[in-house]
Amino acid sequence: SVLYFAFKNLEKFVLKAGDTKDLAILFGATAEGKVKIGEIIQMLAQNTSTILMDEPTVYLDISYQMRLMDMARELVNNGKAVVMILHDLTQAFRIADKIVVMEQGKVVMCDIPEKVYESGIVEKVFGIRMERVQTKTGLQYFYDKVISKTEESSGE
Repeated sequence: SVLYFAFKNLEKFVLKAGDTKDLAILFGATAEGKVKIGEIIQMLAQNTSTILMDEPTVYLDISYQMRLMDMARELVNNGKAVVMILHDLTQAFRIADKIVVMEQGKVVMCDIPEKVYESGIVEKVFGIRMERVQTKTGLQYFYDKVISKTEESSGE
C-alpha cells in the first residue's frame, strides 16, 4: 500500500543498521523539524514517479540531513526521479546527478557536479570558492572562502 511505502522509506530515513533508535525519536525534534518530517511523510505517501523537494533539510539535524540525502539517492536508485532545491551547495554537490545553477531567476549552467565545479560558475554566481577532496565515499565538496571583488576581477 502507499502508506506502507511511506513508512518503509521513513524507517530507512530514521533508522540505520545497528541503530537502536525508533520512530519515537521524531517527537524529540524541534517544532520546525517535526513539520519538515511531516512534509517528508506526505511526500513519500504519494508514491509518485517524480519527487519534488524544496529545501528538504531545513530544520533537520545534520544526521537527519545526511539520512535524507541517502534516502533520496536510494529513491533514485529504485527508479524515482528526485528534484531538490538546495541552497547548501555542499549537499547538492554530494548527492546530485545534475546541478542547475541559477542567477537572478535564470539558468546559467546545468551539468554534472564535477563540470559545474570545474567551470568556476560557483565562484562567479555566489562569490565563494569551493574546494573538493577525495574520500572513501567519493568526492566531498566544501566552502573554502568568500571571494572579494578584487579577487574576482583579477582572476585569483
